[in-house]
Amino acid sequence: MFARKTYMASVAISCAFITTSLLSGCSTHFFLEAQTLENQGAFVEAAAQYERAIKGDKKNEAYEALVPIYLKLNAHKRALYCIDFIENTSGLTEKLLFDKAETLMSLGRYDEAKEMYNKCSNSQKVEIRLTTLSSIEERQADSVYFKVRPIKITSKDSKSASVASASLPHRVGGELYFVAESPLSYSQRRGAETFIDDYTGNRLMDLWKGVIIDTLATENHLELFSEPLTELNTEFHDGVVAHISGESSGILGKTYVPPQLSTFEKLTRPVGEKVLYPIQLFEAELITSSIGTKIWDTGARIRFCDEKYMFAHPALSPDGKTLYFTSDMPGGYGGMDLWSSEKILGEWSNPKNLGPIINTALDDAFATLRHPDTLLFSSNGHKGLGGLDIVYATRTDSSKDWLYVEDDLPYPINSSGDDFGVQLFPKGFQGVYTSDRNGIDALYQFSDYDPEITLFVEIVNEHDGTPWPGIDAALETTGASELTEFTSDGSGKWSSRVLRDQTYMIQCPGALRYSATPFTTPEDQAQKSLTITVPIPIVISVGCIDPFALNYNSKAIVDDGLCEYTRVIAPLNAIVDNDKERLKDKDLIMETKIIEGDIVNLKLHWNFDRAELKYYDRPIIETFARHLIENSKAHVLVISHCDSRGKDTYNDSLSQARAEAVREAFVKFGVSSERITTYGASEQFLLEQCKDEKDCKESVHQANRRTTANILRPNERAYVHRVKAGETLFGVAKKYGVKMEEIKTWNGLKSEKMREGQDILIYLP
Repeated sequence: MFARKTYMASVAISCAFITTSLLSGCSTHFFLEAQTLENQGAFVEAAAQYERAIKGDKKNEAYEALVPIYLKLNAHKRALYCIDFIENTSGLTEKLLFDKAETLMSLGRYDEAKEMYNKCSNSQKVEIRLTTLSSIEERQADSVYFKVRPIKITSKDSKSASVASASLPHRVGGELYFVAESPLSYSQRRGAETFIDDYTGNRLMDLWKGVIIDTLATENHLELFSEPLTELNTEFHDGVVAHISGESSGILGKTYVPPQLSTFEKLTRPVGEKVLYPIQLFEAELITSSIGTKIWDTGARIRFCDEKYMFAHPALSPDGKTLYFTSDMPGGYGGMDLWSSEKILGEWSNPKNLGPIINTALDDAFATLRHPDTLLFSSNGHKGLGGLDIVYATRTDSSKDWLYVEDDLPYPINSSGDDFGVQLFPKGFQGVYTSDRNGIDALYQFSDYDPEITLFVEIVNEHDGTPWPGIDAALETTGASELTEFTSDGSGKWSSRVLRDQTYMIQCPGALRYSATPFTTPEDQAQKSLTITVPIPIVISVGCIDPFALNYNSKAIVDDGLCEYTRVIAPLNAIVDNDKERLKDKDLIMETKIIEGDIVNLKLHWNFDRAELKYYDRPIIETFARHLIENSKAHVLVISHCDSRGKDTYNDSLSQARAEAVREAFVKFGVSSERITTYGASEQFLLEQCKDEKDCKESVHQANRRTTANILRPNERAYVHRVKAGETLFGVAKKYGVKMEEIKTWNGLKSEKMREGQDILIYLP
């Protein structure tokens, strides 16, 4: 299916074309001729001959031969017609079952595709597709985080032919380069010889450039006024030069024309053999023409290119030392693979396959980089909505292998069609790319939709409108229990980033006769901020009014219930429990030193359904915080638990809130937050089991509501992974390079099932 993208027009094998190709004749002759053409890579011509053979005694064989060709050409409707015929006559093989599912997927017929994948034998490819389909509605829905607009290409010369299809954008400064199908000239309309793509049957691609205009000028589409680079374009494929901004050398992908055959070679060439013109990689130099125009001049073909295979879509790393490209040469994982080559002493080294994390058994292509450790590309072997989808791989160090691939970019960026050739702009997650979602390759611009807006709050005196500084207030989200507390500054102001299209209220607990009024933040992206004025009639001081408390406030009139009291601090060794197993509530061990790997029971007291620390828990927090400060290299994993009451999803949030409260307390005592990882274990590790939660005494529930601190060993890291829709335990284990059984042990999982939104603890060496 990849071949149609070789600087690339969409294949549209229309019913009219097929009808005119169905000529009468000897079925066997047409079938054999089609086989020869197929072996030469002339897929469009081969399809026409197979269609002729359908009318004769080679009907069944012709339909079977047409399926892989139409899949290569992305003619999905015709491929499905052929598969349906085979299914109704002789039944489908395992491969054809999968091909039918893939075709239905590319046509966006997801329910039928799921049914067909379920008929296939279990494999990693099938598992990936079924995982994708399990969350397809969520991924297919318009994402509020991205906005996509088509780019309308208009020729600067009103007399020039319009651009029918365009692909592979490349941004250089303020200009956008891209490739477009060569316009049909007068001589071609008369039937004069012209070169066409051996794979697709379309005219070859020319290089164009246009000026990028203001992306906010139009709402529904962008205007790109362009012109062809006539000084560069030839009768063959002409592509974009991959280069580093400001450099005068780069890499060009274009059609390779083999040397002219000698008379003897022509005479001895097998009958019917066709000379193919594959895409290859060439050195290119930026030169100045005789009229002062800077143009790219094609140099020598890169030494590792072989005309028997495709070498296309060059992309350079930001430092220009690594070349990434697409090829079907031997040594890959199937289909088209991504490869790299290093520039050493001015020469490009032998290619290296990017490996199984990136490459799949299907097609992986169209690499692009803005950062050396983030590789964007397109694939139909990773999870997606159908066809080629845009994904990206990351790593922590440019000298190391790629760690994992993020393949969850939703619609509208990805679609059931082919989405490829993304080119990021210098800042932000925005750029341009190619998609055939509407039946033909076209350019689209995408930008990340900002889900937040800046909220400005101005607290004023209701009587005269003057600013009122020092007012304790809180931002309340409608339908949520948590509050964001704040105090107005010296000008009576406060600001924060909040969600769009959300209803809030400003609460002022110390203001008498003040009534909070709900307000809703706008969804309109054009509005970047919102100002809310809060008129206060009168304010009273709220705080601790107990004179025996540590935080006694002599000016307070109303008690806020948050008084803190002094208490004898327990010795450090009084809180340690060296048991490496899950701890039970037993007597404190008085003379034990905390060492790396210890799990310490902090003996905190959590009320049912609450995540607030008690004043009498202060000594234990302060003591352990002192230990962390004295051992400045130690990192700690704080794990909080719930009792058996409440739903799993609710206990996920509650246990995490408790762990966060402990971290905040440690930070207040001077421990760096970067040394603390928190994990809400929900009710996965109950110390005391209850057949019926009503049968358990409160003391049992209290024992289950506990918090432990795991002193991590040197070089040991704890990571908390939040489960996304459709993720499997197999996928999570593969992502982090650990075993599924280890994850189950760390998280108390009884099976391989995980809940969406569940936090999964991962220990990394």
